[in-house]
Amino acid sequence: MSFGGSAEPYLPSADDLSDARAVLDSVPEELFHARVDMVRAEDGSLLLMELELIEPYLFIDDAPEFVHAFAEGYAALFEMA
Repeated sequence: MSFGGSAEPYLPSADDLSDARAVLDSVPEELFHARVDMVRAEDGSLLLMELELIEPYLFIDDAPEFVHAFAEGYAALFEMA
C-alpha cells in the first residue's frame, strides 16, 4: 500500500454493516456502487472517513468472485436504460 499503509481482509459485524448502510442511505440518489471508508474511534464507534462515489477502488483483486457479480450489475443497469 502507499505511504506505509497496509490492507487486511476484514469481515464487518452486523453493526458495522448497519453503520455503513446508514451512510449510504443518507445519499439522496440511487447508487450502483460506492465505498464507505470508516475508522473505529477510541469508544468503539465508527466514524466516516470517506464516501467514495465517483471512482472507488473496490479491491477486486482481493475478491475475484466479485468481478462476475459486478459485471452483471453493470449489464443490468445498461439494459434498463
